[in-house]
Amino acid sequence: MNRKDFLRRLGLGAGMAIIVPISGAFASHLTDQALDEEKKQFLSGYQEWLRHFHQFVEKRNENPLDAINNQKLMELSSEAEKRKPLLEKFMKDERFAQYFDEITQEITHAIRQ
Repeated sequence: MNRKDFLRRLGLGAGMAIIVPISGAFASHLTDQALDEEKKQFLSGYQEWLRHFHQFVEKRNENPLDAINNQKLMELSSEAEKRKPLLEKFMKDERFAQYFDEITQEITHAIRQ
């Protein structure tokens, strides 16, 4: 699955507002020649997914009974579960794992501010 299809499956269009600015980890993994394109696309898709997921978590914290929001959270969780085998495979690559952890930490830190 390419990045465009991945984002479309998450319901993210080209006009989606990004709350968190592009991080250093986001830019650096795209130019890292040691990573193949599939891993770069996975990391880019993961970053977008994580930003989106955090938005729905914040909405849930404000209103835990919002059925539409809770449904979207379940869909996003299901999407992550489908990617888990590929993630486990990619995490064996130390360089990929480093970028994955950096993206997770940077987005989580930016959202908490």
